[in-house]
Amino acid sequence: MGLMYSITVQNEAIAAAGDMLELLAPADAAVKIHSIWVEQHTEAGDAQSEQVSVTLSRVTGAPTSGQGGTAITPRALTQGAPAAGTTVEANNTTDLSGGTSVDLLHRSFNVMVGLERVWTPAEAIEISPSTRALLKLAVAGADSIDFDYGMIIEEIGG
Repeated sequence: MGLMYSITVQNEAIAAAGDMLELLAPADAAVKIHSIWVEQHTEAGDAQSEQVSVTLSRVTGAPTSGQGGTAITPRALTQGAPAAGTTVEANNTTDLSGGTSVDLLHRSFNVMVGLERVWTPAEAIEISPSTRALLKLAVAGADSIDFDYGMIIEEIGG
């Protein structure tokens, strides 16, 4: 078993479809994604009840990373654990391009309910060393929505 980390983004205003989280596994470790969540806190009334969609993909080859977002530091779930080797960017203004993308999950959900997906250990999505994972808002809401979102990951090796 590897080391577990939390990746959390809070109060991110998103008005258009695009990359929410881009992860790059370290060269010396695989990354398992154990859970994802996407929630919001600005659409509170029936009039704001709308559907959005997210896609989780594995990207291999030589893609070009998205640009203009925020670097996110994965936080160890065990106090005193070493820093994660996984590189994470949130809400890039230009999306990742190139490489070979394989969709592993596509879910639509009502923003009033949110989305949480927890995989069993046998189902956890594994990303090979130097490979990327991408959580993308595939279908955005009708207006800007303040999202909270993230993942629980495990680094194996390193």
